[in-house]
Amino acid sequence: MAVHRDTLPGYHSRSFIAMLGDACTRVKNGFRGRARSRIFNSWPLPRSIERAEEREIATAFAELRDSLYILSVLNQFGFDHSQPEAVKSLVRFALFSRGDFGIVVKRSKLATAIRRERKHGVVQVLVSLLWFVMALVISIYKAFGELGSNSTAHNLAIGLCMSWLPVIIASSLTDRNPTNAGHTNHRLQKFLSFANRQLPQPHQNMEKLLTDYCGQGRKKWHYGIAHSLLTEFNLSLRSRERGVLSVYQDGTMATFTQMRGQVFWTVDIVELWQTCLAFGVVACAEMGAFLVSYNTPTVGLGCRSGGYMILGVLAAVAFGFEAIGWILYKPDGRDAGTKRRRSLYVLRRMLSVFEVVNTGWLIYILLAQTFGIYNSCACKSSLWGAIGGYMDFEDNLVYRTDYNIRPYWIGGTAVGMLPFTAILYIVYQWCTQSFLWAEDYEKAMRGLKRVRRLKYMLHLDVFHAVLIAGPDRIKSYILKANYRGLTWRR
Repeated sequence: MAVHRDTLPGYHSRSFIAMLGDACTRVKNGFRGRARSRIFNSWPLPRSIERAEEREIATAFAELRDSLYILSVLNQFGFDHSQPEAVKSLVRFALFSRGDFGIVVKRSKLATAIRRERKHGVVQVLVSLLWFVMALVISIYKAFGELGSNSTAHNLAIGLCMSWLPVIIASSLTDRNPTNAGHTNHRLQKFLSFANRQLPQPHQNMEKLLTDYCGQGRKKWHYGIAHSLLTEFNLSLRSRERGVLSVYQDGTMATFTQMRGQVFWTVDIVELWQTCLAFGVVACAEMGAFLVSYNTPTVGLGCRSGGYMILGVLAAVAFGFEAIGWILYKPDGRDAGTKRRRSLYVLRRMLSVFEVVNTGWLIYILLAQTFGIYNSCACKSSLWGAIGGYMDFEDNLVYRTDYNIRPYWIGGTAVGMLPFTAILYIVYQWCTQSFLWAEDYEKAMRGLKRVRRLKYMLHLDVFHAVLIAGPDRIKSYILKANYRGLTWRR
């Protein structure tokens, strides 16, 4: 059984410029949203179960499926960070307690209602992205038929430069936002308030626990609550135990409080590979476009290749500012200092400036290529660097034979196409986790079984375990500490 982690990038009027201006971070948020999963021991069983023990396991699995889906939706809303421990205990009790039958019933009704209000159409859009990739492949094939043509090369470079955009779209679509975020917020807040009243000692000031909808890249430095709880569940397992279904069945999932050194609402070492992969997606796209433009006669740094270089530098700077913000921002009450608040304010403004500038530069590149602004003597002479400073008037045959540009085009195209491989990982995570939000329980379980068989047959579980457990094991080895994280075994 798999669950969500943090937020995904998305689109609305305020975040569109930020999405284009800081592509690295938006792609990283997408990978964070689908990175961590938990596999549960027991298969869901059919409704016609005769043995009481098996019926109890099936019931617990269905309840836990509802709880984890609600947790994934809560993860996209902001929380009041003034009482982190109270929030943690309340969410755990509301989602994972079994003693109070009223909470279990309300939890089931809430999960059903939210599933019905979830936006659909994921498969259709993913299929349309597949057609986009196929069209790009056909365009590349035709471009190599006109090898050496200046106009063909730069049209190809533009396509490679934007190869990160389908990755963001795919990562956003696989975790759709609710149809009405405000109404969903009201439902969740009402449910948490009801759960708070069932506690032996209700917490104070919990009437407005949830804040705005922060998922899909709508708010910078949004810490989702799911990662902290899942990390705690993972560390609560006994040595080499696989899954938390048994922990949920015995009721300890709602009462376990020891974090074993983990900090609530924080970032862990597992996110390093997600950050590197997100940076690699955008870097490969810009590098592929740069290689094709730079090595197409006139060889050298000019308007086109220099434009891609500037675009990559601006994106890297924005990504760096975003990373600094994650270091400075502590949502659990540790950002109360005036100096820290001022630093975050200045950093947010600087990041916004770089995002706007980067978005404007990207639009300029697209318009310049579309309307022929680059078709000037200065741009065609590649005057920006030491190489260049001349004009070529030969035909394509000369460039193919004398300049031998085929290897450079092949290398640049291969590098620029690498971001599309990230879509495979996104689809893999969607297949793994889609049973959480499926309305029909029987269809959800059939889909889960098929995905598990496929993962076992292709050894995808090994790959996923390396990504999740590997960084923690490396950290434990370096610090010479005992590893207490996720343990994988087939």
